[in-house]
Amino acid sequence: MFETTPNLFLQSYASPWLDRFMLGVTWTGSETFIVGLLCVVGLGVDFRRGFILLQILLIAFISSDVLKTIFALPRPYYLDASLLDFGSLPKGTIALKDAAANVFFGLIPDSSIAVYRNYAQGIDSYGFPSGHTVGAVVLWGGLALVFRKKTALLWAGIMIMLMMLSRLYLARHFLADVLAGASIGVLWLLMARYLLDHLDANTLFLRSTFSLTTNAKVAYLLLSIAFIVPLVIMATGHGDVGRQSAFMGINAAFLALLFLNISIESGNWWQRAIRTLLGFGLFFGTNSLVKLLPMSHDDVGYLILKGFLPPFILFVLAYSIMSLFMTSEQKQTPPLNRI
Repeated sequence: MFETTPNLFLQSYASPWLDRFMLGVTWTGSETFIVGLLCVVGLGVDFRRGFILLQILLIAFISSDVLKTIFALPRPYYLDASLLDFGSLPKGTIALKDAAANVFFGLIPDSSIAVYRNYAQGIDSYGFPSGHTVGAVVLWGGLALVFRKKTALLWAGIMIMLMMLSRLYLARHFLADVLAGASIGVLWLLMARYLLDHLDANTLFLRSTFSLTTNAKVAYLLLSIAFIVPLVIMATGHGDVGRQSAFMGINAAFLALLFLNISIESGNWWQRAIRTLLGFGLFFGTNSLVKLLPMSHDDVGYLILKGFLPPFILFVLAYSIMSLFMTSEQKQTPPLNRI
């Protein structure tokens, strides 16, 4: 499954329109698309369901990132010069020839892996498992899960298959990469489904749940998952510091909203729309401002700030600003229907 035969087969149908289509499918796994969709769900539709979906998605991404750095395996476009790379190879870099596995269940030769690791520039250079596939499974499958919409399962299946095919077509992943990514995504969804079936999601959005005096065991467990676990993973040097920091930033924003008693209710249609647009602008505006800081972009401190600040500011300010325009009736919290 580390052969390039499936990639070459799909690329045998290459055409300008198919290239654009596959690039478009892959774009649905980009930061811009995912942040935009989550802004619509979390800021415009339902904060609680959006927050749960975001938690599942980031946990799945973090686990995928950790595996990427542990295995540190190459991508197809670098191991087979006959593949179209669609701009993945830096200018002046020449791909190897016939350096992938030569049988279906074979492994990538150690010599190819060693050469690639010298070439690789950071976690995004590694292929196994496919982060885009993990994201597609959890994003689209998670939407069907948190909203309990069976019709959304069909759309999820279509988008997951298209994402897997696009990653193979664009030579970004081997078949093994996308199958592993799909498996990881499904495992996290099954775990989330089990927890949502056996626990009341409403309790997560109560301040009493995080009380260190009246509910100490549960509070310490949740706070450890939200902050200690990502810090420990970060200390090991595995995974992506930015995504680990984003996970902490979102959890810090949630606690800030909860303990500052800022309304997380949706409001009417125009309040939802403005909050969604405001959140999207705050995220990418903060992201751009962080890039202007006089710090090396490879510095760990910079990566932490770049991951932590945009989602934190997005949720805190978007909800804080729009709560000023909501009536007391709109701010009342209705019970969340069991997910």
